[in-house]
Amino acid sequence: LTRLRRLNRYLADDEQIQTLHRALSEMVSSNHNYKTYRNFMEQWFNQKPDLQRPCIPFIPVVMKDLFQIQLQLVTRVKVETKDNNNNDDEESKTNQSPDGEKHVDLGLLEKNCRHIRRVYETQQKAKLYANQLPADTDIQSKLRMNIAKFET
Repeated sequence: LTRLRRLNRYLADDEQIQTLHRALSEMVSSNHNYKTYRNFMEQWFNQKPDLQRPCIPFIPVVMKDLFQIQLQLVTRVKVETKDNNNNDDEESKTNQSPDGEKHVDLGLLEKNCRHIRRVYETQQKAKLYANQLPADTDIQSKLRMNIAKFET
């Protein structure tokens, strides 16, 4: 609604809509790395599946998290190798390869898969939710009346 200035003017008179708008704006606020949103989603996943109401994940946060996980998923680890070309009685020297070998952090791989699975679960819950609810004619009629009032 903040980007749709004309619609925002139409809906500014309705206190119920403004309260809902403030609550949703607070939830997706970027303060403290989306702390309010992350807490909400964590509570959602900790509920029993039959009590979970559908929700749509906030894609910018999901993409940010997945991007950060992907950046850290593969790391280079220096591997020590023995130098056996020396025939003296000295201990063989260890050489470190300058580039190192690529290693996948399995913990981050699991976190990545869990993140993707959670997005999938929320999408599946929301898929047919509109068909399960009775139409909220009260809010719909208020919206229509406010828009019609300002159009004339």
